[in-house]
Amino acid sequence: MRTPEPAWRTKSTRFLIRTCIFILACLLCAPATGTDPTPAEPTPKISSQQIEAKINEIEATEGLEETEKKELIELYRKTLSNLEKQASYKAAEEGFAEARGTAPDKTREIRKKLEELEKRDAEGPNLPEIPGDTPTEELEQMLVKEQADLAALQAKLAEIDNQIKEQSARPATVRERLIETKQLQEDTSAELKSAEPDTSDDKTRAQRLFVESKQRLTGTEINMLDQELLSQPARLELLKAQRALTARNTSSVEARVRFLGDHVNQRRRSDAQQAEQMAAETERKASSKHPLIRELAERNAALGTDLTRTASELETLTQQKEELEKQASRYEADLQSARQKLEIAGLSRALGTILQEQRRQLPDITLFEKQANNREKNIIRSSLQQIQHEEERQDLGDLDLSVSHLLVAETPETQQEISAEIRELLKTRREMLDKSIKAETDYLRGLGELEYSSKRLIDSAREYDLFLAENLLWMPSSPQVGYTTLAALIPAGTWLLSPTAWLDVFHTLGQLALQKPLLLALASLLIATLFLLRPRLKEKLLQTNRYVGYVSRDQIHFTFMALLMIPLLAAPWPLLMWFTGRLIQTSTDAGQFSIETGLGLEYTAPLLFNLLVFSWFCAPGSVADGHFRWPENTLKLLRQEIRRLTLIAVPSVFIAVLSIDGQFSDSLARFAFLVVMIALAVFMSRILNPVTGPLHQFIKRHSGHWLARTRYIWYSLAVGLPLLLAGLSLVGYFYTALILIDSLINTLWLVLGIIALRELIVRWLVLTRRKLALQVAREKQEAERVALEEQEDSQSVADLPPVEIEVPEIDLEAVDTQTRQLLSTGLVVSMAIGLWLIWNDVFPALGIFDQVTLWQHTTTIDGVEQLQPITLENLALALIIGFLTVVFTRNMPGLLEVILLQRLSLTPGSRYAITSLVRYTLVAIGIIAVFGIMGWKWSQIQWLLAALSVGLGFGLQEIVANFICGIIILFERPIRVGDRITIGDTTGIVSKIRIRATTITNWDKQELLVPNKEFITGRLLNWSLSDQLNRIVIPIGIAYGSDVPGALKLLEEAAVENENVLEDPQPVITFEGFGDNSLNLIMRCYLESLDNRLTTISNLHQAINRKFEDAGISIAFPQRDIHLDTSRPLDINIHHVSGNPGKAAD
Repeated sequence: MRTPEPAWRTKSTRFLIRTCIFILACLLCAPATGTDPTPAEPTPKISSQQIEAKINEIEATEGLEETEKKELIELYRKTLSNLEKQASYKAAEEGFAEARGTAPDKTREIRKKLEELEKRDAEGPNLPEIPGDTPTEELEQMLVKEQADLAALQAKLAEIDNQIKEQSARPATVRERLIETKQLQEDTSAELKSAEPDTSDDKTRAQRLFVESKQRLTGTEINMLDQELLSQPARLELLKAQRALTARNTSSVEARVRFLGDHVNQRRRSDAQQAEQMAAETERKASSKHPLIRELAERNAALGTDLTRTASELETLTQQKEELEKQASRYEADLQSARQKLEIAGLSRALGTILQEQRRQLPDITLFEKQANNREKNIIRSSLQQIQHEEERQDLGDLDLSVSHLLVAETPETQQEISAEIRELLKTRREMLDKSIKAETDYLRGLGELEYSSKRLIDSAREYDLFLAENLLWMPSSPQVGYTTLAALIPAGTWLLSPTAWLDVFHTLGQLALQKPLLLALASLLIATLFLLRPRLKEKLLQTNRYVGYVSRDQIHFTFMALLMIPLLAAPWPLLMWFTGRLIQTSTDAGQFSIETGLGLEYTAPLLFNLLVFSWFCAPGSVADGHFRWPENTLKLLRQEIRRLTLIAVPSVFIAVLSIDGQFSDSLARFAFLVVMIALAVFMSRILNPVTGPLHQFIKRHSGHWLARTRYIWYSLAVGLPLLLAGLSLVGYFYTALILIDSLINTLWLVLGIIALRELIVRWLVLTRRKLALQVAREKQEAERVALEEQEDSQSVADLPPVEIEVPEIDLEAVDTQTRQLLSTGLVVSMAIGLWLIWNDVFPALGIFDQVTLWQHTTTIDGVEQLQPITLENLALALIIGFLTVVFTRNMPGLLEVILLQRLSLTPGSRYAITSLVRYTLVAIGIIAVFGIMGWKWSQIQWLLAALSVGLGFGLQEIVANFICGIIILFERPIRVGDRITIGDTTGIVSKIRIRATTITNWDKQELLVPNKEFITGRLLNWSLSDQLNRIVIPIGIAYGSDVPGALKLLEEAAVENENVLEDPQPVITFEGFGDNSLNLIMRCYLESLDNRLTTISNLHQAINRKFEDAGISIAFPQRDIHLDTSRPLDINIHHVSGNPGKAAD
């Protein structure tokens, strides 16, 4: 392998080559002997004023074209911008250069001042002297001033911290910028050399000025960056010194704030107690006086009590705020320290152990959120009380008027007797109201400050927890398994089986039974009741499947009842374990082994409960067997494997939790974890085996299903993940394995829950479908019975076969298919959401989707335009919504039919219109949601829509017209599904109405697709739009010489005798005229509906023919007279063929 050359040798080679090229170029470009070359003059610098004058000159010039003028102005403006940047870079360069000389001196001065302040602080804190007679208002003003100073110092300290953080990372950024700027300078120099030397053209001159300004700008920027790098250490040291001084001043001001706060709280409490005592003494003295005096004294006493309570709560708020501020500062410092340690030490096991312990000590954020809700209630209560007190204080502004209002109902003698005391009590109350209003104002301000401190703590804790979650997962937490680990199993087993330790556990339980007998009695009663109810619950569970399968009696609530009984059957033992564990952990005298035992029982109880629930779910006669009809061999295998997993996993998990925080966490806890992982892998291999497991028959029947196609992938993952976690624990990533197994177990329960939910919904759908089919069958049977009775009672149509008219009904198979597809999609989406919620906390890196910005869009927030990023998370959400829109649009009609429309008295056409409108609404909502998520506004896409409109107007106008007409048809409903219509020369029944075309089924069972535009712009005959009353016209021609009045009378009799012909409007029979071969008669009569139209016409024809035959009236037919011309002889040839066809006789 070739060894790379050193960097210095490569640079030296490049320098020599460049030098040789430069010398050669100078020799080639040297003027000939005897010539007098003119030396190149340096380009003079141009000021900003000259550029601005040039811009004004170009704007005033009238001879230039507008385009050229804009280009020139743009070039000069860019040049002006470069000059301004160059000036700012030059000023920054000078500032950095000055900082190199002044920063060390300033740093030394600050360090010296810090030493003096530290010596002064060693003598005692610098606290203000407060005389005893200082008014409370003055103390509060001093406190407010110190709090303002403290806020300013804290803001300055935060600003310095940000500057230190920025300056620490600045050198790398500056070096990258230096490389870019030097490359830009080389490119600019090359561009300047290749520029045209002729400067007579305005555009060329402007372009050259712009390039020259850019070259000077890059040179100035390079100098500035060099000075920044040279001065960076000195400036960073100065910032650190300033931070130390600011931190010391902040601590000093914090001490003064605490000192003044204690004095103010003490003074407020003293004043409130004094007011309360005075009010109580006044109340005691007024106990035997007039009722008005007694009532006012009681109210003043109550107000004094409230004032004391508010002062006490305000003092508590101050203490809570200080504690929250300390915690928030500690978490922020721990976060900064952890980041520095991670940068220095990397992902080491020692650092991982420290960070794990710190993560365990993080507060429960939900507790602070609950406290925030309580503070909101206190703010509302205190605000309302303050408003009431302010209103009362306003009423007491005029004491004489208030006294007169109180004594208006008293006699003059009583008024004169008690008015002075009433006035004094009101005056005292007014003073107390002033104090109360001020105290409530301080209390509200304290609540606000406490809310801010709580929010700061929550934010810092969340940020710290997120940092730990991002890094702890990849840090080793234990040593690799070796001889030492295996040797530690012997003392670990001795510790686990120690009789002394278990006697301490039972002793703790005995003490708790004596200390909390009522709680123990209630819990024992509850658990004993569940044990006693188990036989009865089991019997009820078996009874719920008695009517399963009987359509007329089966109900979905039987399954719900069974599902509710299963947790009750599984609850007693887990509840006993959980209660025992919680009870042990509440003991203050319990040893460490007892506490860990309680924690193990509490953690293991939910696992046992879930396993028992699944076991009861698969029990004989239970839900899986009696309601969902799972195969018996599948249930037998599930019961066997669940029982085996329970016997192994539950004790192992208990041992692992018992020893996880002790000295045997790397030996005994890991060994128990390995046992659980191996048991889980065996369970997965037997349950999910695609060849011998319960899913074998499903895979065999549905070979094209995605589960069947990917069976070896998910089977390998299900079996391999527990083994992988076991391997991680063996190599030292025990903490990582514990976190991942928790999410893996939750994923397993999620899958089982989704399966049970799917079976429940499928059972409901099947039951609903069967009931619907039974209802349809009964309605059809009833309709056939009624039709048969009507045919038996009717004599006019007894010999005629019934004519069937097709009316669209609910397609049960299509409904079932669409609903199942929608169900599958919904379950898949629910599974995806559940997996995201489970694993998102484990892998915070999944939140990177929200950090990858694709583009930005402008939006208005509170009247201000801001740039909002569109991230990969937005794109993924838009794709999901688009996918759901497509799925719901395709499958929603079937679900609507099953859930809603079948229960309403609607015609098939109305049902179809509703489902179509719902489909279009879903499409519109989906499109709007996708556009909103992706940040597309109308102003941004209107040009695209305008272009599409032009294109549609030329190329797709017919499709768009049909689309719009389809929407008009759905809203105006000129035709409906099931209507009998005539359009053009086609008559039939409307079977489907789509967005582009409508399907018409004619009498030959042929489906004709008619564009929707034809129904709106063409002539349409709808026989059943609003009224199905229709007229039939039967023309009859009789022979000349027939009895016309008799024929008219017979036609009238035929119409009256037919039961389908309406009496009102009555039939009309007319003699229309004389035809070529007949006397034309027409019978017009009306029918109630179109159902029997053809039958009625046929019956009328038969009746007319029969009556005319009986009356001897002939139906005319076309006749022709032949006239022969006899003015000359006719040539007649007669051919007679007999025997020999070839011989003819004349």
